[in-house]
Amino acid sequence: MQYDFDVIISGGGPAGAACAIALKDSGLRVGLFDKDIFPRDKTCGDGLTPDTINQLALLDPSLSNDFKKMNGILLVKGVKLNSHNGKNVTVPLLQETKKGGMYSASRYIFDDLLFRFAASQPNISAFAGTPILSTAVHSDRAEVQTSKGIFSCKILIGADGENSPIARLNLQRQIGDNEKYIAIRAYYQDVKLPDGANYFHYFFPRNTLPIGIWIFPEADGNYNVGIGMSISLMKKRNANLAQLLQKEIEDGMLTPYFSDAKAVSPIKGHTITVGRKGRPISSNRLLLLGDAAGLANPLTGEGITNAIRSGRVAALHLQNCFSQNRFDADFNKAYDKEIYRRMAKEFNNYRFMEAINTSSFLNNYIIEKVAPHFTSFFSNPDVVNSIQNSKFFAAKILRYMIFKR
Repeated sequence: MQYDFDVIISGGGPAGAACAIALKDSGLRVGLFDKDIFPRDKTCGDGLTPDTINQLALLDPSLSNDFKKMNGILLVKGVKLNSHNGKNVTVPLLQETKKGGMYSASRYIFDDLLFRFAASQPNISAFAGTPILSTAVHSDRAEVQTSKGIFSCKILIGADGENSPIARLNLQRQIGDNEKYIAIRAYYQDVKLPDGANYFHYFFPRNTLPIGIWIFPEADGNYNVGIGMSISLMKKRNANLAQLLQKEIEDGMLTPYFSDAKAVSPIKGHTITVGRKGRPISSNRLLLLGDAAGLANPLTGEGITNAIRSGRVAALHLQNCFSQNRFDADFNKAYDKEIYRRMAKEFNNYRFMEAINTSSFLNNYIIEKVAPHFTSFFSNPDVVNSIQNSKFFAAKILRYMIFKR
């Protein structure tokens, strides 16, 4: 039969755009659909890790270079961790190395860069402002109904976000409240932090653990201020995130820094599904990417890095699908296996850290006694990737907790 596209990608955010970009030299006809017109706002912490920048370079070196030349981004020197008992540690980062650099960049400009780069490729037809209204997966094809008509393909990619309709309709998945997080953020101006414009700051009041409160500087001089917590923990504590944040600003750890601060945006929130090995992310003629697959970091909630990585992994798998003319569920299990091979240790290690960090005593202890021994490691992005994916991660943390003073 005739297909409109070989591959249709629902969602033009980092995961979907990355998958399309990774297919730019494949010879496949790709349809990239998104309901929004770019650039568009996206609720996020706006922090980009060194590994995120590395993922851009792996997609295309020119993409990484284009990002670093953009207006509206801010290169930061490192991360400052602040415990509720007044202890703090600074984690420096190598700057401007091949894989280094941590940046602040709004999704308004970051996602637009990726989508425009994807749309510029000859084999990619990009449809912005074109929501996918419904999908149907058949034995011989997948179809999407959009505001511009019905399109068919050999395989469908669900990169349609946290509340993915494609995942909900095509996969039976049980996601517990301990795997779903709520995060909120607002922008403030005139926040007075030591070295505030050069570092990402994390504060850990007792009632906000394990994630704490982040304050990330922006290139325009404002600050992205936010907090996140699992739904299960929110229910257990009967917690309201907006109230927790406001309390710490008015009469808490953040008060000294917010005496002259003013909110310049309303509070916005979103849900995040954190990663767990074994959750199905593929089916017959279907793959899920990024937030639709639930690949965010269990400790920080950061999901952009794994979103882009999942797009790259999916592109490799898709080329195998077409070379062997296999699009069935059994064949696509190889995609699940490769995703979890690359990410499962990271999920487990950060879930371990999340469990430890829920205790205010251990949070203080780690920041005061343990973190200083890791700062030299964490300053190097290559070493960070090695540590966070190590099967001995928990043992190393426990060793420092027990033997280092």
